This record gives sequence, structure tokens and C-alpha cells, in this order.
Amino acid sequence: NPFDPHPPFDPPKEYLDRYDPDALPDPLFRQSDLERQTQFRNICQQAVHASDPTIGDNDKAEVTQFAAARPPSTFNGRKVKAAYYAMIELLDDQFGRLIDHLDAKGELENTLIIFHSDHGEQLCDHGLLYKGCRFFEGLVHVPLVFCWGGQIQSNQISDALVELADLAP
Repeated sequence: NPFDPHPPFDPPKEYLDRYDPDALPDPLFRQSDLERQTQFRNICQQAVHASDPTIGDNDKAEVTQFAAARPPSTFNGRKVKAAYYAMIELLDDQFGRLIDHLDAKGELENTLIIFHSDHGEQLCDHGLLYKGCRFFEGLVHVPLVFCWGGQIQSNQISDALVELADLAP
């Protein structure tokens, strides 16, 4: 489980340029989300103010602070998504290099690969950035992939609820 994608969402420009924020769908949001989020304001991370990840390096001195729940339009939710997707593509490319190297060395069949994530991101859905103490789909629907040629049956897809505690068994 690599550290990225994590805030700040700052992919290399050549990856970010592949994603047009205006072509991405808006975050999932209803005005009623704001009222619902206030019920959680004093729980865990929701009392923490997060800085806007869309502000460039030149503007660090002017970073605005805002409460965890705000309409996505106040922090450009599509731009946040574009940066996140670009970071995922970069990660996919680097992971692919690792797989290619194992294959070239003849070690792919001798290697158990487990790819997982500990959580997803809100990406401005429901007026929230980052992660937090919510059970929204964007936070909990994350990859758990096993690959070990000749040892694990390939092309099996399951919609079962799993968690990282399932790795040990």
C-alpha cells in the first residue's frame, strides 16, 4: 500500500494535464449534506480545519482555512478529482513498472502480490474533502487485489465485504 494518493493532491504536471476538471462529473452533493455534516462536527477529524488543496505553491501564505463540510463549489471539487485521478494514474504506472521488472526477471510466478488501500477519499462528495469518520461509498469501496500465478485462481471478482483483517487468513 503506497502512501499516495494522499493530500496534498499534487501530481506531476504531465499527469495532471491528462485530466480536464471541466470534463469530470461534479461531486455528489445536496444542500442537505451540510446540515447532516454538522451533526458530526465534534467527532474525530471533522473538527479539524483542512486547507484547500487546489491553492498553488505561490499562494501558500494565503491558504484559506474552512470547515470540513462546505459546498464543493467553494473549493473546486472537479479540480480536486482531477489531481486525485492523476495521482492514481502515476501510481498505476509505477506499480506496472514493478510488475514488468518481476516478469522480466522471471520472478512474477514466484511473487505474491497484494494490492490494497486503507481507505478512499471523499473528493468533495457530500461537501467533504479527504477522509473522515463516515461510511460513504467513496471511503470504503477500495481495492483488495491478490495475484500469485499458479497459486491463486485468476480472474475471480467478488463483491463480498472484506477488510484488511482478512489478509492474514
